[in-house]
Parts: sequence; C-alpha cells; structure tokens
Amino acid sequence: MHLGSSTQAHTELAVLDKASPGDPEVQLQLAAMDLHDKKFRNAEGRFRTLLQTRPGDGRPLAGLVETLVADNRTGQAISLLQDVLKRAPNAIAVRGLLARTAVQSGKFDLAIEQYQQILSASPNSLQADLDLGNVFQLKRDYPSAVSCFQKAIALAPNAATPWALLGGVLSESGRKAEALENFRHALKLEPGNSTILNDVAYLIADTGGDLDEALNLAQKARQTDAN
Repeated sequence: MHLGSSTQAHTELAVLDKASPGDPEVQLQLAAMDLHDKKFRNAEGRFRTLLQTRPGDGRPLAGLVETLVADNRTGQAISLLQDVLKRAPNAIAVRGLLARTAVQSGKFDLAIEQYQQILSASPNSLQADLDLGNVFQLKRDYPSAVSCFQKAIALAPNAATPWALLGGVLSESGRKAEALENFRHALKLEPGNSTILNDVAYLIADTGGDLDEALNLAQKARQTDAN
C-alpha cells in the first residue's frame, strides 16, 4: 500500500481495518502510525496485543520497544527484553535489540554483555564484533575496541568498514599515524567513500602530511557527495 500524507494514510488504514478487523499487517501499520503521531499509549496497546497473538513475529516486540523508548520509558523497554530472554535465552535477535536499547540509554556494560553472549553463540559474527567494538569505543575502552575491530578485519579483510572503524578508534586514542594507515587501506577498498576520503584528508593535515593531497581528497569527497 502506498501511503501519501498522514491524513491519507489514516484514511486508507481505517478502511482496511474496517474491511479486515484484526488483520495483523493492518494492525502493525496502525501501530506504526500511532507511534509516528506520538500516540504512544495507542501504539503500545496495539503492539502488546500483536505480541500476544503473533509470538513468532519479531516486529511487534521491536515496535513496542521503540514505542517505550520514544515515550521516555527505556527502563521498561529493557525490562521487557530481559523478561523475553529469560524465557528464550537463545533468541539472538532479541539479545541484539536489548544491546542496542542499552546503548541508547548509556548502559554500556549491559550492551557489552549482550554482544559477548551473541559472539559466544556465533563467534564469527562480523556485525556483533563491529557493534561490540563501537560500544567499547563509546566507553573509551580503546584496547578492547581495537581488538574487536582487528578481529572483524580478520573475518572480512576486503571490507572497508572494519578498517575505517579501527582507524577511527586509533585516531580517537591518539594513535594518529596508525589511524591514517588504516584509513588509507579502507580507502583502497572503497575509493568513492566520501566519509573515508574526509577522514584521510583530515589525518594527513593533522599529522603534518602533504596539504595538497589532503585538499585534493577533501575536494573529491565533496564532489562525491554532490553526485
């Protein structure tokens, strides 16, 4: 269904709801619309009902968590997810949702615990290593962040993102020359990435490198964004 304006969307969903009362897909869209309109209690009610009637569908739980966070009830969202994990400790998607919610609320240790459990179950999860490294960096535990990003590089040596993230944490921790090396490698893997172009340009200037090269890279980044 194509939804235009908010008013049009409400009208179309109301028609569908009347034609198919209780249809889960319609109810999901109504709940999402309530969330968009900041009708948090309405959205919560719909998501909770869907959570009961469709326990195998992860969308109602994710929507309910998003609603609680948007309504400044992050603590309730975390408790809800922890309760779900008590009943289903192997639910990796739920554990990831808990980790992301914990990061939003500044509960870095809780997030780290979740990502470590995900990696215990899936040791070669590239995304979990990247996410865990990001949390360690937010906590300013730079050695642990570096270790996570190095592991991610070992898992995906031809992906630019782990190299760039390693460059970022090295730069933040004051290891500028090493950071530049990693950003340069990331740029070789993704020559048209404007963010990495800017990172390389900044570090060249910051480490006393060739300013003409830095300027050329910054200009290329602007041209890439313009296109």
